[in-house]
Amino acid sequence: MGGKPFATPFVSTELLGEAFEPEQKFENPDGTPILFEDDYMNEHRRVNPLPGPFERKESLEKVLF
Repeated sequence: MGGKPFATPFVSTELLGEAFEPEQKFENPDGTPILFEDDYMNEHRRVNPLPGPFERKESLEKVLF
């Protein structure tokens, strides 16, 4: 599986743009930008994160609840 590495950006307010109906940016309640730099298991994402809720394969073996 020696293909090209993923080149996905961090998901952020800038990347998401505006919501369709309210025409407002996706941001925190205090107006600061959102940056999803941690995955579902609270693992810090890499510079070019993998798409999906988990950054590392090992996270798939953890108990979710």
